[in-house]
Amino acid sequence: MTTAQQDVPRWVAWLGGAIGAALPAGLLWLLYLAVDWVAETPGGMLLLAATVALTVLAGMIWALAGLLVTLAGR
Repeated sequence: MTTAQQDVPRWVAWLGGAIGAALPAGLLWLLYLAVDWVAETPGGMLLLAATVALTVLAGMIWALAGLLVTLAGR
């Protein structure tokens, strides 16, 4: 063990692991509730579809920018 590992009490490591394991599940649950709420509102499915489309488009632009930066660095 390194010195940094010895300095951290075991309960802190367990707490960090528990939070790290529970956080994605909690965020997915909140996402599910948000989608469920949006789907029940008038025009909500259109709003949801537009949000997903814009998110995908933003991801594609981000990936293209990353590719261009990588190629420019060579």
